[in-house]
Amino acid sequence: RSAAPPPPAPRRAIDPAAGAGAGRAAPAGDRAAMGQAHASGTYFREAAIKEHFHMVQSLWTEPDLANLTDRLKDMTLNFSLDKVKFTKLLQMSASFQDAVDAWFTEFSHDRASQVVDGLEFLSAMIMVSSQVPLFRKISLLFALFDLDKTGCIRKDEFTIFLKAITTGLHRVISGLPPPSTVAELGGLSSEFFNTLNSQVLSQRDLLMWMTEAHFSLHYISVLSRLNTGLFAWGANKRYQLGLDLEPQMQRVPVPVLGLEGLRIASVASSESHALFLTEEGAVWSCGSGFCGLLGHGDVQDRQQPQLVESLASSVIVSVAAGIRHSVAVSDKGQVFTWGSADMGQLGHGSTEDREVHEWAHDPKSGGTFAYVLRPTVVMALFGQRVLATQAACCSFSTAALTTQGEIYTWGNNTDGQCGQGQKCPDHHLIYVDPHMQRTAMQVLLVPRKIAADVAFQKVAGGGYHMLAIDDRSRLWTWGRGVWGALGHGDQRSAYEPSLVEPLKYHLCHDVVAGEVHSVCLTSLYRLTITASNKDVAMSPFSLLGLPLGRVDRQLAARQPVAPPATSLQLNAFASARLVHMALPWRPDPGQPLIDPQRYPPADIQESIVLIDRSLWEGEWLKLSSTEFDFGVRLSPAGAKVPSRSGLSAPILFAVEGKWEPRLDCVDRICVVESPPDAAGKATPEELTPVVVDTALRCLEGHGLACFFILPKGVEVFTVDVPETAEVRARLQRIPVGVMSHEHGMVLKKHITRLINMRIAEAPDGMPEDVKDWREGREE
Repeated sequence: RSAAPPPPAPRRAIDPAAGAGAGRAAPAGDRAAMGQAHASGTYFREAAIKEHFHMVQSLWTEPDLANLTDRLKDMTLNFSLDKVKFTKLLQMSASFQDAVDAWFTEFSHDRASQVVDGLEFLSAMIMVSSQVPLFRKISLLFALFDLDKTGCIRKDEFTIFLKAITTGLHRVISGLPPPSTVAELGGLSSEFFNTLNSQVLSQRDLLMWMTEAHFSLHYISVLSRLNTGLFAWGANKRYQLGLDLEPQMQRVPVPVLGLEGLRIASVASSESHALFLTEEGAVWSCGSGFCGLLGHGDVQDRQQPQLVESLASSVIVSVAAGIRHSVAVSDKGQVFTWGSADMGQLGHGSTEDREVHEWAHDPKSGGTFAYVLRPTVVMALFGQRVLATQAACCSFSTAALTTQGEIYTWGNNTDGQCGQGQKCPDHHLIYVDPHMQRTAMQVLLVPRKIAADVAFQKVAGGGYHMLAIDDRSRLWTWGRGVWGALGHGDQRSAYEPSLVEPLKYHLCHDVVAGEVHSVCLTSLYRLTITASNKDVAMSPFSLLGLPLGRVDRQLAARQPVAPPATSLQLNAFASARLVHMALPWRPDPGQPLIDPQRYPPADIQESIVLIDRSLWEGEWLKLSSTEFDFGVRLSPAGAKVPSRSGLSAPILFAVEGKWEPRLDCVDRICVVESPPDAAGKATPEELTPVVVDTALRCLEGHGLACFFILPKGVEVFTVDVPETAEVRARLQRIPVGVMSHEHGMVLKKHITRLINMRIAEAPDGMPEDVKDWREGREE
C-alpha cells in the first residue's frame, strides 16, 4: 500500500469528549412487498388527523366500538355500505349529521358506486380513538376481522385486515403512505403465515405482528401515546417484561403497551420483577409478587405494569432491584425498601421487629421468612439526616449514595459486596437453612458507611459485587471477583473498595454490572479538524479516539480555544498545526518508525500528529478509483515491497491469462487471472509452478510486480521458495503473490466498469490510447 502524500496543514483541537453522544437510526425496511413508503419512517413524520375527523378521537369508548363491531359484522355486504346503511351503522343523533355526511364523502368519493367499506371506516376509528388503550385497540381489531366468528383470523381475512386498516387510516390521517395493492398485501400475508405453526391467526399472533413488524410499528408510533417507547424481550415466565397476553418468551424487542401515555426515565429489573420510573417521579412495577417485592401491599403477581400507590405522594429519583427486594430514593433523600428481608437487604434492622416486618411460611425449607409488603423508609438513614441521591442493589445487598458523596451499604456481605471489610464489627451471622451449618452468611442489618478517603458520584451493583465512580472520575470496585468481574486482573474478592488500575487515568462517566461482569463508560478524545485558512474549502469535522496515558492531566489543561478561520469555540487542551503521518506498512528493524526525510523533527514539534495505519494485517493492492482494497499473499521468494512508500504504478489486468509480457508489462503491476488450463489444479503444489512461470514472464516484460488470481475454491497460500538457485535468484527481482478468487473477481468487475466508462466518455467510442490499434485474427 503506498503512503498518501501529506495534506495541507489544517489545525486540530483535541479534548476528552464529555460522555457518549446520542444517535438516531432509521428503521430498516420491513418487507419488499410493502414498498419503501411503508418500510421507511419518512411519511409518518408529518402525519396529522384531518380536520373533520378530530371529533372521532374522543367520540367512542371501548364498549361503543365493540357494539359498532358487532353491528357491522351482522350486516350483509359490510364492505359496501350506501349512505342509508352507513347512517344506520352509526346510529347518531341529528346534530352529528353534517359530520356523518363528511365522513361518508371522505370514504366514498373515489369509488364509482359511492359506497363505504365499513371495515375500512371502523378499523380507522378504532385506531385513532383516544379513549381506548393500545392493547384494547388490537383486541377490538381482532374481533372485527374475525369475520366468521371462529375465534381466529384466516390468511384471507388477514389480507382484508391489512387492506382495510391501511386504506382507512390513509383517508383519516394526512401524511400516511398510500395503501399497497391487494397483491402486495397478499404476499405479506403469505410471508407472515409461513412463520406460524398454524394456518390461522390467534389474538397473540396478531399482537405479535402489530408490535414486532416495522410496518405496523410506524403506525403504532403515530396512533398511540407511547411517548418514550420502552421495549422488552427475553424470558417472561414471571411476568417481568410486563407484556400483554403474557408470552413466556419474547424473542425480539416489542413495546410495553401497558406503559402507554407514560414518559419513562429509567428501568430497574431482576429475574423476577421490573420497576419503571417515570419522568414525573412515579414508580410502576410488574412481575412476581412473591414476598411483596412489587410494593402493592400483597403477594399477587402483576402481569402488566401497575402504579405503586404507596409512593404516589413522593417524587422518586432513583430505583434499583435485587433478586427479591426493591429500593427507591425520593427527591427529599428518603430511601424506601420493600420485599424480602432474609439477608438484611432492606436495612430495617432485626426481622424480629413485627411493626415493620411480616412473616410467612417457607414451603421449601419448612421454616419462616420475613418480608415488607409496602415501600418503607429506612429510618437508620433518614432519621440520622443522611440524605440519599441514588440506590443500587446486588442480589441480596443494597447501597445508597448520599448528597455528601458517601456510600452506605447493608445486607449480605459474605463476599465483601458491602465493602465493609472482613472483620466488620456489625456483622451478624445468619443461616439460610438452620439445619445446614455451611449456609452461614455475614450480613449487615442496618446501613453502615463505607470508610473511604474519596467522595463518590455514582454507584452500581452486580450479582455479588459493587462499583462506584469517585469525584475524580475514577472507578472503584469491591465484592466477589470471579470471572474478573472487579477488573483487577485476577479473580480474588475485594472486601473494601479498590481502585481499578487499568482505568485509573481515564474519565469514567457511568458504570453498570451484571451477575459476573461489569461495563464502564469512559470519555473519548474528540479531535476537531479545521482548515488552516479561509482559502481552504473544508468544513470542520471531528474524529473520536480511545485515550491512553494521563487523561486526567489533559482534562485539567483544557481551556477555551478559537481555531483560526472558524467561528468555533472549543474547550481543548491542544490546538496546533496538523501533521498527517503514514506508518510503514511492514515493520523494518533497519529503519526508524518515523521517516526523517519525509517528516523532519522540526515539523513534528509543536504539532498534533495523526498517524494512519491499515485496519488489517497483510499486504493489499489499493486502486486510486476504489474505497476498498484487495488482499494479496506475498511470497518470501519474491522481492520485498518498500515498507514506507509501497509500490505505485499503473495496473495490468490479464483476463484468463491472455497477455504479451514484452508489450503489456513494462513498468506495471500485473494482476493475472488464472488461465483455463489451471482450472483443474486445486493444490498449492500443482499451482506453484504456474505462479512461478507467470512471475518470470512478467519479469521478462519488465513488470514491477506480479499477482496471480487463484482458481475458484482454492484457499490462499504462500508460494514456497523454488529449489533451483537460478529461479530463486530471478524471482528475488520482482514481488510475487497470489490473490483469492473472490477478491480477483471483484477487481475484474471494477476494472471492467472503468473500461466501459472510458469507452462511454470517448466521442466515437474509441479511447485515445487505443485508436492506433488494429484488429487481428488468430487461427
